[in-house]
Parts: sequence; structure tokens; C-alpha cells
Amino acid sequence: MKKIVIDGFELNDEYTKRLLNGLKDEGVKSPQDLENYFKDHWYTKDNSLKSHLLLCKHPKKRNFALPFDE
Repeated sequence: MKKIVIDGFELNDEYTKRLLNGLKDEGVKSPQDLENYFKDHWYTKDNSLKSHLLLCKHPKKRNFALPFDE
């Protein structure tokens, strides 16, 4: 599967599959669609939530939290 990088954070295959499944209703069907969807997101991590955060600059788009790999 194509590697997708969001603001310096590289999605692994598991994260990519999770996001593709979660965004099916919004018309995101391929890794290329996923890359386009996340072009306005930025990455940060939250150690208290033990998650990677993908936050959008636009209030109408969704934000995402992906759990750290253990």
C-alpha cells in the first residue's frame, strides 16, 4: 500500500485501512483520496491520550485520533 505522510507523520498500513474504512461515507475510497482529504490537516501527538492527532484547519472537517502502536 502507498505510504501517506500527513504533516511529517507517516501512516502505516493499519492506520491507512482504519481511515479508509472510517471515511467511506465521505467518498474516500483510495489512498490517493485519503491523501487529498488530509491535505489541510496537521499532526501532533498527545501523550496523555496516547494518540496521534490529525487536526484540520477547517472547522467543518473531522479530526482524528489514532492510538499509539504498543
